Amino acid sequence: MRIAAVRSKQCASRKNKYLCPEVFLDAVADKLTTTADLFLDAEMLSKFTYQVCLYPTFVLASHSSEPLGPSH
Repeated sequence: MRIAAVRSKQCASRKNKYLCPEVFLDAVADKLTTTADLFLDAEMLSKFTYQVCLYPTFVLASHSSEPLGPSH
């Protein structure tokens, strides 16, 4: 429906930009989609990095009979 509104003759001219809110909504939707995608990529990378850093500690702890860390 938005695509049909954006392609209409009324929205073809920049002079009618106030009569065509669909053009604005389409731009906002695209920007929100891009921002969400970048956010999810950053979150996934952060979680992956955190898990990769913890993995050697987990492996060492599971193969060791003594707890890791400073002894008191």
